[in-house]
This record gives sequence, C-alpha cells and structure tokens, in this order.
Amino acid sequence: MPATKSQKERRKRRWERSIAQIFVDRICPHGCELRDLSPPEPDFSIFEDVGLEVTEIHVHEGQALAGNGSRLRQAQAQRDQFLRDAEDHFLTTYGRALAIDIIGLNDIRKYNTPIDFSNLVAGAIDRCGPFGWGPHRYVLETGLSLMVREKMVPSDCWKDISGRVGWVVMDGTQYVQSAIDEKAEKLSGYLSGNLKSCCLLVVANHMRSYGMISRPDITKLDLKGFSEVYFFPYPDADKIVCASARRAG
Repeated sequence: MPATKSQKERRKRRWERSIAQIFVDRICPHGCELRDLSPPEPDFSIFEDVGLEVTEIHVHEGQALAGNGSRLRQAQAQRDQFLRDAEDHFLTTYGRALAIDIIGLNDIRKYNTPIDFSNLVAGAIDRCGPFGWGPHRYVLETGLSLMVREKMVPSDCWKDISGRVGWVVMDGTQYVQSAIDEKAEKLSGYLSGNLKSCCLLVVANHMRSYGMISRPDITKLDLKGFSEVYFFPYPDADKIVCASARRAG
C-alpha cells in the first residue's frame, strides 16, 4: 500500500533529523544542541541564535534539483517500495524477515508483482541453501543478482551499495549552487524570529544512484546570505566540507 502524504512527510522529517544529528556530532559536538523548529524558521537550530536548514540534492539528466523532482529518485523509490512489499510477503509466507537489495540498476517491473518476486527469491534460497549473519549473494533463474540478509537489529547498519553506485557526477558545484539558490528565497523567513544566522546543510545520498554527486568547488559557491554552506556526501561524515561567508570575507 503506497505511503500517504503525512507518512512521507514524517519519514522525510526523521531522515532530516538523523542527518542533522550526524552533522552536529561530527562538526560541532561541544556546545551544540539540535532543536526542532517550525516554518517559517529553518528545520533546526544548533545554537540559540543559529539555524540549520537541511536539503537533499539529486541527479536529474545533468541538472541539479533540490526536493522531489528527480525522475531517478522516483524510480528508486518505486523500486524500493517493490522490494519492501516483497519482503513483507516473504515474511508472511515463509516466516523469515529478510532485507533484499538488487545488484545493478535493473528494471524489476518485469517480475509483475512483489509476490512473484518473493517466490523467486525463495526458490533461489532453496537451491543455494540457507545463510547466516551478513549479506549473502543469490542469483535468480532470470540472471538477476541479489544481496539478501536476515533483517535483525544488529545488522541494520550493514548496507551493500554495489547496486547503488553506477556513474558519479564528478563536480557537484552546480548541484549545490542550485540548492543554495532555492533555499535563499526562504532565508528572510528563516531569520524572522530569534535567529541571527543560518547554515545550510546540502546532502548527497551516496547510498542511492540519484545521489551520486561528488564534492563541489567551495570557492565558486555564492552563499546568498547563508553564514555557512556544508556539503555532506552521506554516509561519509568525515568528508563534509564547508563554505563560509566569514572565511570568504
């Protein structure tokens, strides 16, 4: 069953908060307190008078789009939903909670329904035998390769990304600038309350094909009034880079 608008908004909010918490822990662990805000203010405050807005950028046929406009993102979301439905059917029918990922950017619509796909996965496991901790690779009769693991709490941090990588945009400058330009239109609202400045955290999700955007040239960015703009190639927090208005001045 497709997620409702409110469910998508809650999911997006949880994602933004988790990203913001990683950022705070990595960049300013001492003295920062992540606090939720409401429009027209930014997503969060990190100090009493400093806000933090979080946005995610996506690849779209060589153009930068912040938000939900990317066709690649939509295709990935449809594929993920298909796999989650297949996992639900597998649990109900075969009594095992699995996490299933496809290796490679393959079109899975030819499998008709998640139920058909789930049954194919069961057949592959029957042929190849069971598996224990960690992901295990299976090849379906159709030739499609999968990474399958038991969905257990300790393994939730494991993620095979071989099927997510594909090609990478080597210069992320235009993508980040596009996000800055869009968010700058709301900056006056962000600063309409008690905040004196606002940072922008631009996230490229490297766990997804639509997020494979490399770091920008921070010297070429126009911050449009933001005090700092950070680029976060998730999940690599050690590779966060910052463009600062103070530094530029």
